[in-house]
Amino acid sequence: MTKRPRHTKGGRRPIARKSKKEASHNTRKALQPKQQSASESKAKKAADMQSQAISPMRLWVFRLVSIVLVPLLLFGLLEVVLRIAGYGFPTTSIVRCEVNGKKRYCDNVKFGWQFFPKNIAREFGPFVFPLNKSDNTYRIFVLGGSAAHGTPEPAFGFWRILRVLLEDSFPDTNFEVISMAMPAINSHVVLRFNSKKVGEF
Repeated sequence: MTKRPRHTKGGRRPIARKSKKEASHNTRKALQPKQQSASESKAKKAADMQSQAISPMRLWVFRLVSIVLVPLLLFGLLEVVLRIAGYGFPTTSIVRCEVNGKKRYCDNVKFGWQFFPKNIAREFGPFVFPLNKSDNTYRIFVLGGSAAHGTPEPAFGFWRILRVLLEDSFPDTNFEVISMAMPAINSHVVLRFNSKKVGEF
């Protein structure tokens, strides 16, 4: 006699269930394409990063530019802004000025601020001379400290005596004797007097 398949309640046939091994095998098959695509994308990204990697030479150039050029640009911009705002004062011993509507060279009354407090800063004896020197003119600059300045009375300084002697000895020649002496200074400050070559004046 043949055995008939048993029916469950309600007349339905039993559902065949897969074993655990078959289920895990199927899941592995389903996951393999995804894992392969993920590994391929990672490999592509690594290859792109290697192709885009910066060479050591370019890296050092970038470092030098960032260390040197960027601060220079920042300080240059700061200098321009301060100049436009009128901050600070000229540090040269001779500056341009205007006297009776004419442009001249004159002494910088703020030059001593670099070496003394403002309330006790020393100054040059006032002087003014034209921008352009004539062919028959000799300019003589006297540099020094208290002795050259004529302390305690600059009116009797030796540079005045020198001018009188030269004018008396060479009456047809024009001499401009300019005293750039300042009391209470040393030779290090005297070196700063010659901010431009004397021949340029």
